[in-house]
Amino acid sequence: MGNNNTAMNIYKNIQIVGFILVLLFLSPFSVYAQSADRVTDVDISLTQYNMGTMHAHVTQEKDIAVGDPYPNYEYSLHVIKSPTSPSYRMFYGGRCYYDSQRNCQTPISGNYPSPNGGGDGDHIRYAYSDDGVNFTNTATPIIRPGKYEGIPPSSYDWDNRMDPTIIKWNNIYYMYYQVMVYSDFQPFLCPPGASGEKKQCDQIIYATSPDLINWTKHDQPIVIHVPSDTFFLFPKAIVLAGKIWLYFGYISDGGKTFRGPWLIQSTNPTLFDFNQKIRQQEPVEWGQHAVLWSDDPQKRLHVQMMTNWTLKNEYFTKTVPTLSFSKDGITWAYGNDVNSGTPILFPSYFHTRDHTFCSLATEINGGLQPLPFDPNTIETFFYCATFDGTVPWNADISAGKLTFTLKQQPGDLNGDGHVNQADYDLLVANFGNPYTIFDYNVLVGNWGK
Repeated sequence: MGNNNTAMNIYKNIQIVGFILVLLFLSPFSVYAQSADRVTDVDISLTQYNMGTMHAHVTQEKDIAVGDPYPNYEYSLHVIKSPTSPSYRMFYGGRCYYDSQRNCQTPISGNYPSPNGGGDGDHIRYAYSDDGVNFTNTATPIIRPGKYEGIPPSSYDWDNRMDPTIIKWNNIYYMYYQVMVYSDFQPFLCPPGASGEKKQCDQIIYATSPDLINWTKHDQPIVIHVPSDTFFLFPKAIVLAGKIWLYFGYISDGGKTFRGPWLIQSTNPTLFDFNQKIRQQEPVEWGQHAVLWSDDPQKRLHVQMMTNWTLKNEYFTKTVPTLSFSKDGITWAYGNDVNSGTPILFPSYFHTRDHTFCSLATEINGGLQPLPFDPNTIETFFYCATFDGTVPWNADISAGKLTFTLKQQPGDLNGDGHVNQADYDLLVANFGNPYTIFDYNVLVGNWGK
């Protein structure tokens, strides 16, 4: 993580220190049901969205889902669910261990290639799985820094890269990612200060692919009309309502002042106008978020897995995940009741490890659709870079499972929180499959609620 120190300092600065979460977790009045160390069930009130209550079932599946033997260096990622094998495709930041000819290879633990004995910089790597938990990574990164491929420092493609996010637009896959740009090595792209002070001007560039395997890099920042000393970080993208939504954070003054999380919408996959940016409400997360029921405007709900809550007790201080929700993808709320600030606690096992860069597996373009046999239930996996202690650079990527079930009021067929004419119209249009006379009777009995 070439700009690790800067990124992690920003990450720490935007952390929100949780209140006495341990007391909440142990309280007999808690809404949490802990059936095992790695399992949590929780009900989330979505009344402000007119969606009633949603049940979340959380399980920790595997501590190391992907990674080279120790010491590991895996972090920011995007996992895409696919209808064909491999069912889960992971793109993540990590090192490339190499031999003396700089050929990438997966090392054997404790036996790193000599004479280099380590890894070089930040690459974008690829791993695949059919069960969403056990991943196989490819030894060679799919996107490497140009400096290892003969690219000169006059190119944005020259230095380390991280935080991949992928969309599909007009049958072409676009991967956006952050590239490091330092005034020390690339003063023509990132001029130093008037007195020679160092600056960092990371940009978001992209690669294209027809198949998610073979990628062509493009040496072109995708955000235009940008002040010269702007430092972008943590890009994430979805496609919704005919537009590409590019989320990012940025720092002004060559890496000095964090300006918060933003969003730009565009219909051109390679041009996003900085002057049209939209401010997001904090707190937000820097991992890939998902759009639940993305094809259904009534139920559609953005969800992200946040890691800016800090759990403290007499033994340790750990960064643990919570869930955050948004109806519009801009204003976010978190907690068991989205009208309150109560955090959603994950299984107690999470309280023993630090979690960063948590992301949700999504279908291409960020959506998640319900199960074929249950229109109110969505299943997916989540992934976090986890580590123990104070040094996050030895992070592994862990895997867990999330199941969301919308608990609707009887008769509320479209899930908008009301039983009215819209539900009747839906029943008539689908009478016989799946609705029956029994559904009609329930609807009539709850009319107007």
